[in-house]
Amino acid sequence: MAGRLLVLLQVWLLQSAVAAAPPTLTAFPTPFNTENASHILTPPKQSLAKIKAPPGFNVTLFAAEPDVQNPIAITTDDRGRLWVAENYTYAEHGFEMSLRDRIIVLEDTQHTGHFDKRTVFWDGAQKLTSIEVGFGGVWALCAPRLLFIPDRDGDRPPE
Repeated sequence: MAGRLLVLLQVWLLQSAVAAAPPTLTAFPTPFNTENASHILTPPKQSLAKIKAPPGFNVTLFAAEPDVQNPIAITTDDRGRLWVAENYTYAEHGFEMSLRDRIIVLEDTQHTGHFDKRTVFWDGAQKLTSIEVGFGGVWALCAPRLLFIPDRDGDRPPE
């Protein structure tokens, strides 16, 4: 009983901290591309063409850059949406705290195998490394903090 009470208290404190956080008032900083320009990457459609799926399986290109950038973690929810943690603050030698990380939601409302709706759920994170959807909200690991962002209806960005 005491352990459960402690967990509930911790969740309440995390909810309070996220709810009390001021809304993002500035535009999302333009991330810089750290990819070496001399590296030639295979275009997503060419990569897709090289995948050999087992009989009965179908592979589609659900999303690619620039719609998703610097993904560090993904999860899905019970509505089949893909939640992506985009990490811009991590740098080779520490964290670039002039940038922010964000959580985006990609949804295939037309059931084509490619997303057609993209929502920025939250763009106020720093050091975002993991996300999970559940228990009436989104869990975001922004080391060393584990944040809970309430979202009971599952369809709105936090204010």
